[in-house]
Amino acid sequence: MSARAITLSGVGAGILCNIDLAVEAGCFLTIIGPSGAGKSTLLKIIAGLMPHRGGIECGGMEFSHLPSHLRNIGYVPQDLCLFPHRTVTGNLRLALRRSRFAKAEWLSRISAHSTCCALPLWPNAGRR
Repeated sequence: MSARAITLSGVGAGILCNIDLAVEAGCFLTIIGPSGAGKSTLLKIIAGLMPHRGGIECGGMEFSHLPSHLRNIGYVPQDLCLFPHRTVTGNLRLALRRSRFAKAEWLSRISAHSTCCALPLWPNAGRR
């Protein structure tokens, strides 16, 4: 995945200006910085959730012009928009039901991780 000259447009313009980023296939990237530096904003732009200028490419395909639901990129906000009354499995089922995966495939993905999926999300507030 690569991003070229990413610049935030509209509200908050100036937070990110001409950001270049390259992540090789199979690699992980950690974005660090102080509060308000634009870390989450950059991720939202890559996911297609915020307007921007610049190019974003993944797997050789330019997708800056694609809407977020066609980018096949997952984004989990910092505020953890999960349902605390559901188990991990319950939250995964909600998300995967609306995904591109066939039901049999997402059920097998969940059962492959059955140990963690039976757990409640947060046994207590301190373990979040």
